[in-house]
Amino acid sequence: MSSMEVPPPGSRGNISNIIDRIVRSNNHYDTLGIGKTNNTTTNTNERALKQSYRKLALQLHPDKCHVEGAEDAFKKVSHAYEILNNLESRTQYDRFGSESQAGTGFGGGNGRDPAEFFRDFMSQNP
Repeated sequence: MSSMEVPPPGSRGNISNIIDRIVRSNNHYDTLGIGKTNNTTTNTNERALKQSYRKLALQLHPDKCHVEGAEDAFKKVSHAYEILNNLESRTQYDRFGSESQAGTGFGGGNGRDPAEFFRDFMSQNP
């Protein structure tokens, strides 16, 4: 398993490693533990993005994980998914490398609460 892959759910001993990997990640793809592909609109990439977010969000959700740093990691994962899940914002992110350089005004889902975002995601993707 590479340093950016997501460990299997239920491996409690690895949760600190997951949090550390997320905190050290310097781009949204690494945060979610997925590779960036040249064709960002493929179904496979969309599926991997959704699966990775779901797995990490369930592991790090503040109601389930009380390990230090988990809440911040959860917020970072939610933010990364929100940017990469939207084709327009992902294109801007891929082009400029960060939201601040893109000048698009997105950054944290327009102030949206990560827990609210997670609830919406889970209700649409049971």
